[in-house]
Amino acid sequence: SRQYRTAVKEATRRGDIVDARDRRLAVSIATDSLYADPKKIKDAKAAAAKLSPLLGFSRKELEQAFTSERRFVWLKRWASPKLIDDVMSMDIEGVYKVAEHRRMYPNGTLASNILGAVGLDGRPLGGIELHYDSVLSGAERSDVVYRRDAKGRIYVDPAPDSVYDKPKKIVLTIDKTIQYIAESYLESAVNSEGAKSGSAIVIDP
Repeated sequence: SRQYRTAVKEATRRGDIVDARDRRLAVSIATDSLYADPKKIKDAKAAAAKLSPLLGFSRKELEQAFTSERRFVWLKRWASPKLIDDVMSMDIEGVYKVAEHRRMYPNGTLASNILGAVGLDGRPLGGIELHYDSVLSGAERSDVVYRRDAKGRIYVDPAPDSVYDKPKKIVLTIDKTIQYIAESYLESAVNSEGAKSGSAIVIDP
């Protein structure tokens, strides 16, 4: 079982967070990441030399990773399509790609103090993302289980819907246009007065 199964902490799809008019504030987009199975890499030195200029790691760092006893090493999370194509075109045995989801905030820092943020492994770091994590990520579950094929490449275990509930959308009471206006005026007031911070409440009584 250990030869063809592995547990990976990866960023799974989360539910959207939208404003009162159903405009998106936080979304998950599909993207690929690069990983390696050191046990499958026959020439660690050659592989490190090829990949070092592309991945931003030194040859020494990659050689150490490729000669480790581990069966799974992240090389680049949420890689660009060009980087994926460049690396995969090298056809290095032991280097693969896997589909993940990346959390994006279409409006930049707007309402960031409310929304919070999500880390690399899809772990919420604060705000709505943390408070409603069980809703946004689906029911609590253990790390996603993958299977390895004969070449060492991994793929998600069959019937993923049976592992966790599908994530749900969170609808907030804020209006993103009003939120933007409030934040803009608040920032201007804080700067002009030399204040350390400020707060504002906008309501329809």
